[in-house]
Amino acid sequence: MGWIGYVARRVGKYAEIVVTDTGFGIAPENIRHIFDRFYRINSETSKGNGIGLNICKQIIEAHSGTISAESRQGKGSSFIVRLPILS
Repeated sequence: MGWIGYVARRVGKYAEIVVTDTGFGIAPENIRHIFDRFYRINSETSKGNGIGLNICKQIIEAHSGTISAESRQGKGSSFIVRLPILS
């Protein structure tokens, strides 16, 4: 995995946190499944059991937020978390 960076900012009534890396990226056919429980892109070379991103999604949604991902193979990935700001 390459460089990892993050940014946190206010977007309207939400706090938005974007975590970006310059790693291998995720293929389009896999990106739509990465938040599914037990989903692993390559079980031969991947460590873990495929529940980490699903747990993140459940926690974020329990706080009325959202998480999404964008990726380009060979360029890296970004994970975007949006949580409502309590007033």
